[in-house]
Amino acid sequence: MRGGGPSPGAGTKTKISEAQKGKSLSPETRAKISDSLGTQIYVYDTQGFPSERGCPGDPGGGSLVKIFTSGNKAAKDLNCYGMAIKKYAVSGPPGPRAVQTGKLFKGGWILSLSPKAK
Repeated sequence: MRGGGPSPGAGTKTKISEAQKGKSLSPETRAKISDSLGTQIYVYDTQGFPSERGCPGDPGGGSLVKIFTSGNKAAKDLNCYGMAIKKYAVSGPPGPRAVQTGKLFKGGWILSLSPKAK
């Protein structure tokens, strides 16, 4: 249950709806709302992560290439479907696990839902 007061009645909802007619949000406000509701996608290269062949790699791992504010924006920029982003995005910080399991996006990128620990 949200709040502590009574829910607005039908008459109140109609008044609110009428007051909002003709009003629109600025493009900046729409962008801020979109960014706050999206799931950030972090894109890393695989340089420095241990390879499948057992190369030790750099303990620091790959470097951050780009941060997208949503999966849809990542899909648009990376020229793929949003479902592909969801499939390849690993939960938790990126690491050797993505390289070793072969879960690389387009053969060389690690998509992560979390930033890499410093």
